[in-house]
Amino acid sequence: MMCAELGDNFNKSAVIGSILTSIGLLKYKNSELLDKLSQWILKNHAICRPQDIFSLFMTLAVVHYIPNNSDNLFEVIIPQLTPSEASKPLIWLDIVWSLTLLNQASSDHIESVLSTDFLDKLQVNPLTISAQLKLLNIDGAAKYLINGYKGPRLLSSSPIRNIKIPQNKDKVDMVDSVLDSMRNLIQSESFIRTRVNSGLGFLIDAECLLDNKCNPVALNQTVSKEDVIRVAIMTYDYYDMTRGRIEPTGINCLASKLLEAQNYRVITVPYTEFKSRDKLIHRVKYIETKLKDVVKC
Repeated sequence: MMCAELGDNFNKSAVIGSILTSIGLLKYKNSELLDKLSQWILKNHAICRPQDIFSLFMTLAVVHYIPNNSDNLFEVIIPQLTPSEASKPLIWLDIVWSLTLLNQASSDHIESVLSTDFLDKLQVNPLTISAQLKLLNIDGAAKYLINGYKGPRLLSSSPIRNIKIPQNKDKVDMVDSVLDSMRNLIQSESFIRTRVNSGLGFLIDAECLLDNKCNPVALNQTVSKEDVIRVAIMTYDYYDMTRGRIEPTGINCLASKLLEAQNYRVITVPYTEFKSRDKLIHRVKYIETKLKDVVKC
């Protein structure tokens, strides 16, 4: 019904912006609705408020969706996204972070938020954890995903790099259940690292090395890269997934891309497949199958 109401004569940018903001907060992924909203913004961008255009990109990034008019949308709208239109440093950070998640950030975009001048403006007031994690995400993209990037990076001594990444209780319980299952397969602590801070704005729930027969290899053992498979396990609880179409959110998709760029093979464990309250034998079998599958890739 909402899609049907977005007709040619609908001309209220503020209402569209409100709808987009609500969808983003809910992490609601509906292809038809997102396509309609993207088409409306493109067609009516001349009458759109900047914040409503920003809301479109934030929402697309959060739910990790590329609309069916993306070529035209990005070509026309992205040049209009500027620091002056954003008006506030935190808003510009959100925009560049969104473009990073959508794989649309240029070197100039990245440089604009990692420059010393911008960081100084951003840190006039204490940064929220969310803002610090976004900076780490963008810095990670600068290092691993933006070809030829030669601009500024976060300093290795930046206190942002030492941020403690929070997890809700449900996520902690799910990760604990996954780790409990893994330890029935990989019993020595020298073969597995847990809750590893990637330094890129997210945690790796578990990390291990496997040979081509799926046998664990000690993490401190000196071996050639060709002889081992570097595995990262990422659990997705309810809040890591979108509603509607149940898929990983944009930040989780970015995390996988950043890990793959470092030659990890990523195992994802979504709550839709892994039930923490299942019998241990079923959970162990699930993890074992995932490990064997990743070795075959």
